[in-house]
Amino acid sequence: MDELKFFAGLGAITLVVIGLFICIGRKLSQAAERHASAIDLPLYLTPTGAAFFALVAAFLIYCAALRVLAPASSFGEFLNTLDGVASVLTGSILIVAVGGLILEKLGYPIWKWNKGS
Repeated sequence: MDELKFFAGLGAITLVVIGLFICIGRKLSQAAERHASAIDLPLYLTPTGAAFFALVAAFLIYCAALRVLAPASSFGEFLNTLDGVASVLTGSILIVAVGGLILEKLGYPIWKWNKGS
């Protein structure tokens, strides 16, 4: 039961990190667009993409924190093996690929090619 409480607490902290990633990323994006509006980039990240990649980054931070803070837990022990690290990295790549395709099909692209499109 202590393991479950720790996972829940770390999950709550990770949700705060997600919010910070999204907020700071949007502010930096708006500032960059204001100061460099003459630059015509062929590809830009949408708000959905910013939230999606913040979730992926927060998941990786969650796994890294769990590996360091709770190495004796069942998931921490798994993450301390080569199989665990490979599983997390492979899973993250698959989640980004499949999640990006699903969001694209639902009408929420994670990036767009031209700002006007």
